[in-house]
Amino acid sequence: MAAEMGKRQLLHYLTMSNLDTYRYGTRRQIFVTPTPYPTDEVIRSLELPGVALARKHLLILEPLRLDDIAGPRHVDWGSGFEYILLNGFPIEAISSRWPLELW
Repeated sequence: MAAEMGKRQLLHYLTMSNLDTYRYGTRRQIFVTPTPYPTDEVIRSLELPGVALARKHLLILEPLRLDDIAGPRHVDWGSGFEYILLNGFPIEAISSRWPLELW
């Protein structure tokens, strides 16, 4: 899967309430996208739940360090594409040292 993506990394957008949730990775299934979105488009493009919760931060993940990636698939009711990390991701897959704030 990583070869298919070239050198593109995967992004997981975060709310203020879950900034520290993935600091050490996770074993839970999560959704990611290779597409960077401005803060005013991310919720609509990815059809994210909790529309009142702004996504102003993101984690950057390295596909070469991920297993069990499903996708890509078109986001139902949105305009973007997503991948599903079926078994989450290990801490080693986090490219950014901490969640990055979007402008």
